[in-house]
Amino acid sequence: MRFNTRFLALAAAFAPASLMAAPVELWNNGGYVTHPGAGAGGADASSLQSGNIFGVGHQSTTNNRVADDFAIPANIKFRLRQLEVFSYQTGSGTTSTITGITVQVWDGIPGGGGVVVYDSGTTNLMTSSTFANAYRVSPASLVATSRPVMKCVCTFPGNGLLLDGGASGKTFWVSWQSSGSLTSGPWAVPVSILAQTGKPGANGRQFIGSAALWQAILDDGAPPGYSSPVPQDVTFNLVGNQTEIRESASYVVTEGEEFGGDLASLAASDNNRLELFNDPTTLAGRIEVTSVPTNNVGSSDAEVTVEHVSSRPGLAVELALKNHSTSVFTVFYGASAPTTDVTNTLVSSNPDYISGTGEMVVRGSWAPINDEDPVQDGWLLGLDFVRFKVQP
Repeated sequence: MRFNTRFLALAAAFAPASLMAAPVELWNNGGYVTHPGAGAGGADASSLQSGNIFGVGHQSTTNNRVADDFAIPANIKFRLRQLEVFSYQTGSGTTSTITGITVQVWDGIPGGGGVVVYDSGTTNLMTSSTFANAYRVSPASLVATSRPVMKCVCTFPGNGLLLDGGASGKTFWVSWQSSGSLTSGPWAVPVSILAQTGKPGANGRQFIGSAALWQAILDDGAPPGYSSPVPQDVTFNLVGNQTEIRESASYVVTEGEEFGGDLASLAASDNNRLELFNDPTTLAGRIEVTSVPTNNVGSSDAEVTVEHVSSRPGLAVELALKNHSTSVFTVFYGASAPTTDVTNTLVSSNPDYISGTGEMVVRGSWAPINDEDPVQDGWLLGLDFVRFKVQP
């Protein structure tokens, strides 16, 4: 197989608000509910499973922070749009008293060689803070109400924060600091798993402002029979968009006649081809392949990989993408059709090639270059592999 990549970078356009990418959960660092529905009034309970730590200090008044890590897989990008954190102030009631959150993102361990790659500075990124229908409690008092947990949503400005996992994957760290209107806290809620004193592999960190020191979050009050101290993680979720690779969802032969293969034939480069005969009158063949929808509607960074072949020389092949704004196919690649498998990657910088519901459509077309008199007027045309890739 030989590869030939052609680029047609059409002018990028701003996607209308209705076509903005639908965010998804990119990372969940672990839960905090240990007893669903067993708290006061039927709320959830988040019970200590180790010893002493109800919450971890990350108060702006004392310049304390918390941090934990997240991983981006190889060849994947994350566009962070929101950070969700869970914290409380003792005695707040179910109306949140959390008033602000600042955020940093690091390319490595805070205090261990990591460098800040994003810093909101003094800007408050919190856009909402609401009761999470849960209380942080001790095992002996599951219905206590003095520590109501708040879900705090922080929104990254503009089009979010783009991070790249690179060729090998990469681990980043997020840290945050909260302010509140009460004197106790805010306190970050540790990841809590029933019957476990800590999340496996926990490595959360805390910045102690008074000492200007990063240190591991440890619970020194482990129950008898457990090693002490016990490393802890803190709860947070990341919401946004990531690189999405989509397979083919459907196809239609619009000129010529389908001969062999099926939708599954497009899933791998394995010579199991979707094949068609050319039309006996026009001598041409054409097939359109539609993708599984992407969440990244409005993206201006998409590509489609197509592996194709024809059974005889003397044909031209064109690969085109459908512009969903104009309903017109734009040719991205045109050449003499190969008689052995060739792979082309079509690269687009125009969000109009993604429909409002997330589909992309690629079209392969074949036709004779000259008026020739072949032994027969029917020949096979094939697609072996089609893949859609949309960046966040």
